[in-house]
Amino acid sequence: MTVIFDDKKLIPGPTVSISKSYNRIGGDEGEIISSSYEVTLNGTLVAFKGSPNSSGVFWDQSGYPPDESVNPDSRLGAITRKQRALRTLFSAANEGKTLEIQSADGSQPLKMYPKIINISFPEGLWHTLCPYTITFSVDKIYPLEESFTYNIISASETWALEPQDTPENFNIETNNALQTSSYYRLTHSLSAQGRRSFDDLGNLVQQPWQAAKEWVISRLGVNQTIINSSGVNNLPAYYTGKDHFRTENTDILNGSHAVNETWLLTSGIAIEDFTVSINNDINTPFATIDVNGSVRGLEIKDSDMQLITSRYENASSYYDSILPSIFPRAQTIYGGQPLNALPVNTNIGRNPANGTINYSYQYNARPSGLITGALSENINVSYTDGGESFASVFAIGRARGPVLQELSTKEAKTKSLSIDAVLPSNLNPNNLIGSFSFPEATISDIVSQLNPVNEGAVKSFASPANKNWSPITGQLSYSVTWTYEVE
Repeated sequence: MTVIFDDKKLIPGPTVSISKSYNRIGGDEGEIISSSYEVTLNGTLVAFKGSPNSSGVFWDQSGYPPDESVNPDSRLGAITRKQRALRTLFSAANEGKTLEIQSADGSQPLKMYPKIINISFPEGLWHTLCPYTITFSVDKIYPLEESFTYNIISASETWALEPQDTPENFNIETNNALQTSSYYRLTHSLSAQGRRSFDDLGNLVQQPWQAAKEWVISRLGVNQTIINSSGVNNLPAYYTGKDHFRTENTDILNGSHAVNETWLLTSGIAIEDFTVSINNDINTPFATIDVNGSVRGLEIKDSDMQLITSRYENASSYYDSILPSIFPRAQTIYGGQPLNALPVNTNIGRNPANGTINYSYQYNARPSGLITGALSENINVSYTDGGESFASVFAIGRARGPVLQELSTKEAKTKSLSIDAVLPSNLNPNNLIGSFSFPEATISDIVSQLNPVNEGAVKSFASPANKNWSPITGQLSYSVTWTYEVE
């Protein structure tokens, strides 16, 4: 048997021992990810023969080198020069060079590209003979017994599923959170430590951290089986990952690579939170009901982390879908008389950068309007009953004041109507005359019905009506006073 390292022969040939072990994920029962070999050479340096020679030069020809004539007093020096030659050959500069173990019959040799662990020379006289031991770590021995996809020595993969406190969304009418009481945060942690890889010519082709990174990348992404088959939370299949983030850490000197990735598991595309508050004021007969909420859109990416829909796109889509339910929320929580479906105030805030929409709606129980299309209206009627008529006559020197004389008649009764309303803006630059024409038709029916003749008056006479109209702001005001006679 001949042992050759970097084309340099070790003569006499050392004995060889090879030990193979498997690397697993998570202990003895884990998945096998790679194998490792420990190769040990046990040889002897002879002062006057072999390779390296007494000058520390290795034999690289065929056959064996001739014996040397070394004076007994010089043999210790020859041994130390041979030791130095071995230490130089098996040094960091030559790591990854080819180690061959050849059979004398010319059959295919064992070939490997070892990492040097240590070289030792045990204590002794070192006069004529000096034993040595060289230990290597080897990833592959050619011809290959088996191969692995990734050249790593250790790895870890963990999943964590945590419920969040805020419900994904909530249905007030059924008093239940939709689908589930919570959405979930899913965390996937991956790490690996790699080894250097050499090609069949002994060239370094991959650093340890690169090998570790290859394994980590191969296992990235959400595992739907983990989500749906935990046997603990038992999430339904329609729960999928949104808001996918990854953090990456590479330790080049340690040869390791790690990635943490997180998702929000939801059945929808956004997270909504809202409150409904009821406010009563003795100065108004109507309670006010405020619905305040926020929508946070969730980002959706494909398996390559490419954006499919943004947070803001999903927030807008979700907000549009809940608009019909905002008024029912107010009515359900209030539970009293029917509310007016037209909100008193509306405030919408949009933040495209953060993918959020904040909204506020205020309702009350005011009656439905009498003016078609009016955003708001206020109609007031006031009466002046006819008082007794009398004459007031001043008398000079009368300390008690004027003389009051009954006339046996009464003053006329009056009824005043005032209407204030806000209509949708109606300004048309191409038809200014039409735009600024008072919208008589919107209130004519109200004015007609409130005429005193419809309350039993036999006669009524209207004063000139006072009309104001702003098509830009939609503000309308109208007032009239009737003087009327009753039987």
